[in-house]
Formats: sequence, C-alpha cells, structure tokens
Amino acid sequence: MAGGGNMGVETYLEGRGLSFELLSDRLKLDEDDVLFVTGSRVEGVGDTESDLDIYLLTTEEGLQKRADRFAPERCQQQPRRFGILYERIGNLELDIEVHLRRTFDDLLDALQAIDPWDGGDILESYDSLGSVERDAAVELLHRLRTGHPAGNIAAFEKLRGRLDDRKFAVWNVHHALIRSRDAIAGTRRSLRRNDTENAYLRLSALYDALGDAHLFSRNQRVDRWKWRLPKLRALGKSPFLEHYLDVRLMRYDEHESLGQFVERQLEAGRGLAEALRREVGIGMVGS
Repeated sequence: MAGGGNMGVETYLEGRGLSFELLSDRLKLDEDDVLFVTGSRVEGVGDTESDLDIYLLTTEEGLQKRADRFAPERCQQQPRRFGILYERIGNLELDIEVHLRRTFDDLLDALQAIDPWDGGDILESYDSLGSVERDAAVELLHRLRTGHPAGNIAAFEKLRGRLDDRKFAVWNVHHALIRSRDAIAGTRRSLRRNDTENAYLRLSALYDALGDAHLFSRNQRVDRWKWRLPKLRALGKSPFLEHYLDVRLMRYDEHESLGQFVERQLEAGRGLAEALRREVGIGMVGS
C-alpha cells in the first residue's frame, strides 16, 4: 500500500474531526475485535468523492450484540454472516461492515490449502474459496490486503501476515485466464456464424479478463470492475493498455470491417494470454 494513501486517510479524518482513536472508542471495541480502514482512498487511487471503507471483525458474541443495529436491507445471515452499521462520528456519516473474524480465518485457511499453480485446485476453487462465493472472497481478501489498522493493530498485522500475496495473485491470474480461454472460444464461435456484433461483445469480455490477469500478475488488486481501467493506467503506458483501449473504445481503421477488427484483436489477445501464462508459470486447464 502506498504511503501516500495513508497520508490521505489521516488528512481526510483530521479534516472531519475524526481519528482512529475516536473511531475505536465510539465503536466500543472488544479485546478480540479488529478494526481497519480500506478502499480507494487508502490505496491512493481515490478522489475527493471517495468514501472511507471501514471493516470491523468480531466474534460471534460481538456480532450478535450489534445485530439489532444493523441496517436490515444490507444484512446477510448465511453463508457469510455480516451486517452494516451506520454511524455519525464527528462530521462524517460512516458505514461500517461488521464481519465475523472467523470468516477471514476460514478464507485464509482455504487459500493456504490450495495450489494456485495446479489446474485441478483452480477448477475446484473456481466458484468459491472455502464456503465463500468467489467474488466475495476476492473482495474480502483484497480489503484485508490493502487495509490500514485502526484498532487492535497487533491482531490486524497477525491476520494480514497470514495472507500469501503471491498465492492470492496467482489464484486470481489463473482464474482470469480460464475466463479468457472461454471468451476466446466464444468469440471464435460467433465469427464462424458471421455474428460479428456478438463476437465483439465476447472479445470485450476477453480483454476484461486479460485486464484482471494483467493487474494481478503485477501485484495489483482489482475487486470491482470500475477500478480496472484506472489501475491499468496507473501501471503506465504499455502494449496491453493500448490493445485494451482499442477494444473497449472500438478504435479501428475506417477501412477495416468489424469482423476484421475482432479477428485481429482476438489473435493479439491469444498472444497476451500465452505471455501471461508463461510469466506466472501455469499451464492450460482443459482444452
């Protein structure tokens, strides 16, 4: 996490009459509770309209004693139990996600148990990590990975220290490359049927998958589609970024048909996928 992101958070809080200490006191943390802040502002990629995301990890007892204050429209009980608290502290209206600390321990155990370089393990964990649906698992581990402790720092650091960044990255790269393989096959089918418009849509899905793989392979994390392009841009100009923008913005020569454009970018995408696969050191899964 960039140092500038932390400075931005401190300044953000101070300008609104808030501090980590005040936040911890207001939430009446128990001894085993872990409090951290995360989100685009902490990562240093947010703007003046970005909110601060606050996570409180607690015990079963801690979750239950706060349950009557959870926002009913954003409370989930199974299989991933958590709730949202709305608090006004200082000059800020804050929403705090309250999760079972055990959920994070279970996710870290599940990640530790898989070999992300192994195709069989990837297929088994394609839709979920342990008992948590994949997208939710990626978001929670991403938030932990980029989080900044705000309460019970030692416990946060211990939990964060269990997250194997390399394994997490490869798991996500491998998953994204499977998606890219499927998108390549779908694009080809549409081209064979002369359905160039659908072929283009599948090509777009291919480059979104490759964008995710590209970011994770470079120690970046993307848990929401809206950050894909800003984070790709933050890596600097590259052949991949140019291909990505060409596809997503439909930038092609006026003398080139849509079908020809799709075929050209499909071939480029295949090459980019192979390069990423070699870079991370993983093989193909399936045919």
